[in-house]
Amino acid sequence: MKKHTFIVTIIIFLFGVAGCGTTGKTQRSTVSLNDVPKVSHYPKINVFPIEVDSKGIILINVGIKEYGKFDEADKENIVWSLRDTLKNETHKKNFTTSKRFNVHIFLHKYIVAGDNNSGAVWAAVDWCIADEKNNILFSETFYATKTTRFVGTIGG
Repeated sequence: MKKHTFIVTIIIFLFGVAGCGTTGKTQRSTVSLNDVPKVSHYPKINVFPIEVDSKGIILINVGIKEYGKFDEADKENIVWSLRDTLKNETHKKNFTTSKRFNVHIFLHKYIVAGDNNSGAVWAAVDWCIADEKNNILFSETFYATKTTRFVGTIGG
């Protein structure tokens, strides 16, 4: 179960920090895993591309020009942020046998709202860990949110 907690924590952090601003540009980043339980052996982990319900991607502009998007580059930034974080955490670590875990992520909702002074992001995410034969070992739905106040305006 510790391995699942490890990956859950990473995915939740990444949706918080890689969140799409109303400019439509996510940022590729890694997350510090100091608070994640350490394990002595790591499975090899394959992160699949994110699947998205395109009807669930919603941009809300309040009192400002329509501004922003969520595209393939944003999806790639989230996937690569997860891959980079896992790579950093498992660098020079022992791996368990030849077992491999597959991480699948489905983004149901990704709502970005902004006005001239602030922004907010809300995401509804299903994800799972599967074995080599894609038998689901663990699955979960979570919601991630982030709000911010702008210094200046969104256009700036």
